[in-house]
Amino acid sequence: MAFKRTSGAPDAPVERIPHAPLVVYFPTDKPSGLGFLLQAPLRTTPARDNIPERDPDNARVILEAGHLLIEGLEELRRKGRLGIDVFDVLPITVVDFPAGSLLRPLFDALLDAVRTRPLLPVAGPLGHAPATRMRLARSSGLRDLLTPEQLGVLEGTGDPLQWQPARLTRERNRDLWDYLHDVVNIDELDAEWLVDKLDRTFLEVAQDAWLVQLYRFLAQSPALWRRPRPPWNRPGPARELPLIRLEDGRQVVPFGADGRPRAYLPGPVSSSFPMVRAEVAANAEARAFLEELGLSEPDAVDEVLEYVVPKYGNPSTAIADEQHDDDLAKILRAMQAATRRRRDTLVEVLRNTPFLQCRSAGASAFSFRSPSVAYWPHEDLEHYFLPTPHGWFLHERYRPYQQELGPVGVAQGVRVLSSPPNPLGHVVLRADWGDHSRGLHGFDPNLRFAGLEAAVTQPDRQRSAYVWNRLLLPYASRLRGIVESSGRQDYSNSRSVETMSKALEVAVAHAWLPRKTGEFVEPAKLSLDDLPDDFEPSQALADALGMVSSAIVQVSTELNLSVATLRFLAENPDAAVELDQLRQRYEQKEQDGAQAAAGAAFTPEGYADALQDAFDKPAVQDEPEAAPVPSGGRVVAPAARRQRTREAISDDLSEEPARRDRFRVIGRKVWDGKDPAVRQFLLEQYAGGCQICTATFPKRDGMPYFEVIHLVSHTAAAWIGRPGNILCLCPTCASKFLYGEVRSEDLLSQIQQWKTSVEGGLGDSLRVELCGELATIDYTEKHLLDLQEMIRTDDVALPG
Repeated sequence: MAFKRTSGAPDAPVERIPHAPLVVYFPTDKPSGLGFLLQAPLRTTPARDNIPERDPDNARVILEAGHLLIEGLEELRRKGRLGIDVFDVLPITVVDFPAGSLLRPLFDALLDAVRTRPLLPVAGPLGHAPATRMRLARSSGLRDLLTPEQLGVLEGTGDPLQWQPARLTRERNRDLWDYLHDVVNIDELDAEWLVDKLDRTFLEVAQDAWLVQLYRFLAQSPALWRRPRPPWNRPGPARELPLIRLEDGRQVVPFGADGRPRAYLPGPVSSSFPMVRAEVAANAEARAFLEELGLSEPDAVDEVLEYVVPKYGNPSTAIADEQHDDDLAKILRAMQAATRRRRDTLVEVLRNTPFLQCRSAGASAFSFRSPSVAYWPHEDLEHYFLPTPHGWFLHERYRPYQQELGPVGVAQGVRVLSSPPNPLGHVVLRADWGDHSRGLHGFDPNLRFAGLEAAVTQPDRQRSAYVWNRLLLPYASRLRGIVESSGRQDYSNSRSVETMSKALEVAVAHAWLPRKTGEFVEPAKLSLDDLPDDFEPSQALADALGMVSSAIVQVSTELNLSVATLRFLAENPDAAVELDQLRQRYEQKEQDGAQAAAGAAFTPEGYADALQDAFDKPAVQDEPEAAPVPSGGRVVAPAARRQRTREAISDDLSEEPARRDRFRVIGRKVWDGKDPAVRQFLLEQYAGGCQICTATFPKRDGMPYFEVIHLVSHTAAAWIGRPGNILCLCPTCASKFLYGEVRSEDLLSQIQQWKTSVEGGLGDSLRVELCGELATIDYTEKHLLDLQEMIRTDDVALPG
C-alpha cells in the first residue's frame, strides 16, 4: 500500500490519489475506489490489463490485504500519524465497494476494526477511540459544553465518551461523517438531544460556571425555550426543565403551570422571592438569556400575586390583624406603583380574592370576602340587604382607603346587572348567523338588581321606599322596552315585541308597595296618589309597574264606574257578570263607531292631495298689527312694591289647595302612538343629520338629536305612519317647515319621475321653497322610494 502526502515532509497530511488503479507490479485498468495505491500479486488476464473478479486466489489475496491495511493503520496510530486525512483515502464509501465485489473485504475489515479498535481520531488527550466510545457533536458548542465524563453520564454508559476532533465536521468531511454516522452507526448528538437528556440530578451537581455555559449554548437555539404560541400550544421543551439555580442551590423550572415565574433575577434591593443565584445572574450573557426566557426582577405586583393573594385563597389560614394590615399596605403600594397593564392584571385578581373583612347586614361577626361582593356600609343599604345573606359590608378600618378600593370592585350602592348599549344606543342580545336580537334605545331585558327579590318578598316601609326611590326610579325608562328580532344583520323585516325586564318581572309579581294605611299590595292595585309622601312621584315608573294610571281612569270615566268599583270587581269574581255586560256594551259602541267611519277610508289619492297641501302653505299677506313696545320694567318705589309682592305671596300660601284638589279626571280620546320603528329608520338612514341642512347635535346620552316631522298627520290614517311620510329635521328646519311658508308647485311630479341609481336616476332630493328661500330636501333611496310608492295608486288594494 502506498499513501501520497501533500509534500515531502514526513508529517505532511495524506492526499487522496484520484482514480487510483489496482497495481500488479504495473498499473492495471482496474479502478480500486481507494485513495491510495494497492500493490498485490493478483492473477490478471492474459493481457495483464485487468483482474478477474471471481478468482478464488485473488479473493484470498484481497482478504490478506485487509489484514495488512488494519496493521498499517495501527502502525500509523502508534507513530501519531493516523488522522482524519488518512480516513479520507480509506475504503469508506459503500457505493465503491458493493457487497460481493473483489475489494469488499477491505471495506469490511476497516468497518470491523473501527468498531472494536481505538483507530478513530477523537478530541482530547486520548487521541483515538473505538466507535463504541465515540459520539458525533452536531455543533462545536455542544462539544465544548460537555466533557467526556458528562457525555458518558448523559448517555448512561458509566464511562467517559469521546467527541470527534474539532476538524471533523459534517460540512468539511461529508463522506467521512456519513460513513461514521450511517455505516459505523455512531450517534449524532445535537441541542434537542441535550434538552431531552438533562434532568434535575445532572443539573444539581453542575458548577455555576457550567450553567453559564449552558445558558450561552441554549441562547443559540430559541426554539427550544420559546413561549407557547398560540398560548394553547406546548412551549419549547427546555422551558419545562429545572434550568434555574436558586440561591439555596435548588434547581427549579422557570415557570409554574399557571405561567407565573418560579424565580426572579436579583435586583438592587433584597426580596423574599426565590432568586436566581447571584454568581449565575452576574454573567451578562446568562442574565440576557434569563431575561429572554421571561424572568425579571420582582416588583410590588409580583409580591402581592405570589405571597399575599395565596394566603387569602385558603380558608383555613389564620391571619392576624397585624399581618392583614401589612398585606393591605403591600396591596395599596402595588396598585400605586404598577404600570397600567400590570395594575389591570392585579385588579382582576384582587376583585375575586377574599382579602377584605366584611360582615353581613345587621351582623357583627367579620369574615374575609372578595371586593366583588362587598359594599361600603350605609344605613339604608344595610336595611335593604337585611332579608338576604348576600349583602356584605366592609369593616370601618377600610374607610381611609375608599378611593383605592373602589377600582377593585367595592360598591357604593346596589349592584346593577345590565349590558351597555352599542354606539347606536341599542343593547345587543344575540348576534348569531340568521339570529339577531337587540333591545332598542338602551333597553336590556336582562336588567337585574342584586337582592331585589328578597327585598320585595320581605317588605317594610323603609325598604320599599329604597327600592322605589333608589333602584327603580333612576331606571324607570329602561324597565320596559322593545326587543327587535330579525334574521338579518341590518334588521330588515324585523319583529318588535314590548317586553319587561327581569327586574320589572320581580317588582310587579310581589306585594311590596305600601298603602298609606300600612298594607303592602302589588303595584297593579295602587295608583301613584296612594303612595306615602316619602315615595318620590313618578308617572313613568308608575306606568312601567302597571299601577292605576290615566288609562284606567279613562275607562272608569267612559263606563261611569269609579276606580274603586273597578278594583272591587277585580277582587270579587261574583260581580263578573255585570262587568261583562258593561264590557259588551262598550265594545258594541266602539264597533258601531268604526263601521260609521269605514266609508271615509284615507286612500292613496287622498294622501297625494294631503301631501301636496303640506308643501303648499303660502304666507298670510294681511296687514300686521303694530309691534308692541317694551315698557322698560323699571321700579319707581322699590320698598312699596316689595311689600305688595310679599303680601300677595302670603295670600297665595294661605289659600294653597290640597294636592288632590288641583286636578280633575276627564274623559278624552287618545290616538294610537307613533311607531317607534319609524324613528329608528331615520336614525339608521341619516344618523341624526337634518335632511335640509345636515345639522345635529349630541344629547347628554351621546345619541344625535333630531325632530321626526310627519308630512301628513298620522291621525289621518294608520297606514300612512310609514317612513315615506316623515322627515328627519333639525329643530330650526323643523320650525320653518311647520310654521313658515312652504311652496312647491311640482312636488308630486318630482316624486313620480324620480328613479333609483340602478334605474338610471341622477339624484335623491326634492326641491322646495322654504321661508322665501330655495331649499333641497335630501333623501336616501330607501326613504324616497317609500314616499314614491305611497302616492301611487296602481294595484293598491283598499280594505273592505
